[in-house]
Amino acid sequence: MKITFLGTSHGDPTVDRYNASFLLEAGEAGYLFDCGSPATASLVRLGFDFGRLRAVFISHMHLDHCADLPHLLKHLVKHKLKPRACLPDPAAVSPVDSLLRLAYPVPPDLEVTYQIIEPGRFFSDGSVSVTAVPTDHGRGKFPSYAFLIEGSGKKILYTGDLAADLSDFPVEAAQAADLCICELTHAPPETMEKKLRSLSLKRVIFTHIGPRYEKDGALTLPQGLSFPVSAARDGDTVTVEQRGIPGIA
Repeated sequence: MKITFLGTSHGDPTVDRYNASFLLEAGEAGYLFDCGSPATASLVRLGFDFGRLRAVFISHMHLDHCADLPHLLKHLVKHKLKPRACLPDPAAVSPVDSLLRLAYPVPPDLEVTYQIIEPGRFFSDGSVSVTAVPTDHGRGKFPSYAFLIEGSGKKILYTGDLAADLSDFPVEAAQAADLCICELTHAPPETMEKKLRSLSLKRVIFTHIGPRYEKDGALTLPQGLSFPVSAARDGDTVTVEQRGIPGIA
């Protein structure tokens, strides 16, 4: 499985980072996780064939994770493709669909499939399966999820956004994963380091980089961990090899 980071910033874009989004490719199929701006344009610049896109998964409905979704859906139906959008909150379907239809007349034969994410394994298409793990980033006000992605005998955990105390960190899923893609914004460094030191992980790549960890271009990562850590930048690619050793380019 191959991952391309399209946006690695926190709630605001920066001069070096777009909002949250990454593309996962498994064989000929593609899957988009979160859709912060400008994910659609980033996919176009990659030369990605949108006909390969099986689904887009939104971890929660904060705009830095979903603002480009109507644009992506419009791009797909404009090019005669049938989108599947997996959303964390039933209340999101109507506004997303209404905005799409304000922008573009959706032909009846290209209706968008909206799937509401529920805890547990909610998606499987023969190439990958995706399991949703509830998190407390929404503090009970709205649903938010981490995603455990499985395919080709490998597992990748994407934490989505977490609570500031990391009490909702998906420990079991992270320890089972070949790679953990973890947000680096909401928890202070001492909390992040304490949590990660208590876990037995194979590798962590940080994304959703916030100002606690990156100031004036200088990036500080959690220290004293027993497993390799790195931070993604926009455009970085990661391949989870068959032997289970992820590499970053």
